[in-house]
Amino acid sequence: MKKAWIWSLALLLGVALAAPAMAVDWSATGFTCVGFHITRNIEASVGVPSEPPYKLANYSDASYLATKQATITEDWDDLVKQRTRLKLTARASENLYGVTYFEIDSMAHPWGTTRTGKDAIGHWGADQAAVEVKNVYIDFRIPGIETPVWARVGVQPFAIRPNVFLYADGGGITGRASFDVNDGKLTLGAGWGKVIEADLQEPSQYDADVYYALLDYKKKGFGFGLYGVLQYGDARGDGDDVNLWWVGVYSDGKVGPVNYNFDFVYDGGSDDNTDIDYSGWLVRVVVTYAYEEFKFGLGGLYVSGDDVDDTDDYTEFIAPYWSESAGINADSAIVIGGWGSDFAAVGDAGWHRPATIYGRDWLGIWGVRLFAEYKALDWLTLMGQVSYWGDTTDNGDSFGSGEDDDEIGWELAVGAHVQIYKNLKLRTAFGYLIAGDATDQGTESIDDPYVWVTTLAYTF
Repeated sequence: MKKAWIWSLALLLGVALAAPAMAVDWSATGFTCVGFHITRNIEASVGVPSEPPYKLANYSDASYLATKQATITEDWDDLVKQRTRLKLTARASENLYGVTYFEIDSMAHPWGTTRTGKDAIGHWGADQAAVEVKNVYIDFRIPGIETPVWARVGVQPFAIRPNVFLYADGGGITGRASFDVNDGKLTLGAGWGKVIEADLQEPSQYDADVYYALLDYKKKGFGFGLYGVLQYGDARGDGDDVNLWWVGVYSDGKVGPVNYNFDFVYDGGSDDNTDIDYSGWLVRVVVTYAYEEFKFGLGGLYVSGDDVDDTDDYTEFIAPYWSESAGINADSAIVIGGWGSDFAAVGDAGWHRPATIYGRDWLGIWGVRLFAEYKALDWLTLMGQVSYWGDTTDNGDSFGSGEDDDEIGWELAVGAHVQIYKNLKLRTAFGYLIAGDATDQGTESIDDPYVWVTTLAYTF
C-alpha cells in the first residue's frame, strides 16, 4: 500500500512538471563565486542615522559629520565570502516570458559566522534559510501595436548606467519601445517603482515613489543616451515632501583606435521640512587603447562634495534610494572598492559608504588613474593601475575626520585573471594606498591600508 502511494505521488509530480514543460521553454543562467580577502585599515563601518527612510538629516551640520565617516582602525582582517545567483526564465513565446531570480550568499556574514538565516550560508552546519529573491516579473509585448512595445510587471531591476548611477531591485511597472533609426537602434523607456508604501508604515506614515524616462541610441561604434529620474515622497506623513531628481547624459563609442565611456549626472531637489536644497554632480570618463596583446587606459572621476558650513544646501552628489551603483563600480581597489573582484560585491572591501537613508552615495572624491592589461597567455591576463585620489568636501573630509584636507592618497594595484576552464575563472588583485591627510581619524594617521582579493567564479 505504501509503495502504491509513493508511485502515485511520483506520477502526479511527473505530470505536474511535464505539463508546463510542453508549452514553456525553460532556461537557467547564473554564477557561483567564492571570494577571499585580506584587508588592513580599511574597514567600512559607518554610522547611519536611525531615522526612518526619507527623513533626511541635515548632512551639512558639522556635528553630524563625524558620525558619517568611515571608522578606520589599525587592524587587519581575512574573510571568505560566497555568492550564488540563479536566474530561471520561462519563455512561452517570442512575445511572452517570465523571470525568477534567486540569490544565496554569505556576503554580510562570511564563512564561520554564528548568525543563522539570511546572508549566512557560511554558518557551520549550513542548512540556512538564506534563499533571497531578487526578481520576479512578467515581460510581454503589448498586442495590437505595430511598433514593438514591451511591458515588464513585477519585482525587477531598475538599472540606468548601473556602474555609475542606479541599480536597485524593486516592485514596479516599466515599458520600452525600440525603433530602427539611421542604421542604429533607438530605445525609449519609462517606468514607475514603489519604494515605500504609506499604508504599510506604522505608526508614522511614509510614502515614496520613483519615476524615470530614458532615451538610448546605439549604432556600430557609437552609443548615446539621456535620462531623467524623480524620487518623490512624503518623509514624515505630515505633508512635507522630500523631492529629489536627477538628469544624466552618457556616451560609449570608439574614435579611431580609442574606445571611450562618458557619464555626467546632476541631482537636485529639496526637503520641505528642513528647507534644505540639494544639488550635486558626478562626471566620469574612461578611454582605452588596445595594441596587440596590450590594453592601455586613462580614467577620470569627479564627484561633488558638501560644504559642511553651509546648512541650507547639500552639494554632495547622492544616488536614488538604495542604489548599489557606487558599491559595484570598479575604478579602484580601496577608495571606491571592488577593483579586480568582479561579480557584484564578492571580495569588495573598499571605503565606499554603505546605504544611508537616502541612497548609496559616492562621497566627495575626485581621481585620475592610469591602467594597463596584458594578455600574457591564452589563459592569463595581467593588470596594473596607478591612481591619485583627492577630497572635494569643503570645511571637512569625506573619509577622515579632519578639518579640511584634500589628499586621500596614491593607490597602487596589480592583479591577474586566470581562465581555468571556459566557465571557471580565478581573479586576484592587490591594492595599496599611500594614505594622505584626508584619511586621518582625528589625530590618528592611517598607515598602509591595503586589500588582497581573490575570487573563484563559475558561470553558467
